[in-house]
Amino acid sequence: LALYIFQLTDSLPLAEEIVQDVFLKVWMTKEALSDIDNFGAWLFVLSKNKALNALRSIARERRRQQQWSATNGNIEPAPLEKEENPNYYFNLIDEAVRLLPPQQQKVYIFSRQKRMTYKEIGNLLEISPETVKSYLQLAISSISKHIKKNIDILLFLAALSDFSKK
Repeated sequence: LALYIFQLTDSLPLAEEIVQDVFLKVWMTKEALSDIDNFGAWLFVLSKNKALNALRSIARERRRQQQWSATNGNIEPAPLEKEENPNYYFNLIDEAVRLLPPQQQKVYIFSRQKRMTYKEIGNLLEISPETVKSYLQLAISSISKHIKKNIDILLFLAALSDFSKK
């Protein structure tokens, strides 16, 4: 789980914090766990959502810092960026999934959206569960890189915008 979160966030301290939060939530809601059909899938979806919320929070904090710097320097703050849109990160993930090779895309969708096991996916696609696991790891890595690249581009453009106003 920590590796998965680290791949999404590219930050070990943040990944550790998110995993701790996830297991705290699991502990706090342990009575309701019996209602969950696929605990592993639920755990990964919960973790992904917490990671995306953390990334959104970091982006908002950076934006606030930029606005504060701009305001204190008597510079008018720039309008809100795309990263302030709550669906922006989910759209980034969807875009990254569409860019995956077909087999990785199928494995990712079956695993993360349809919550199928490696064995079920392997049987459906006529590949081994280990191959499913490899494809999923490659897909997650590609998705993480896509998200990080786009967030870095947004931050660079925001910084460039602030710099050009000075």
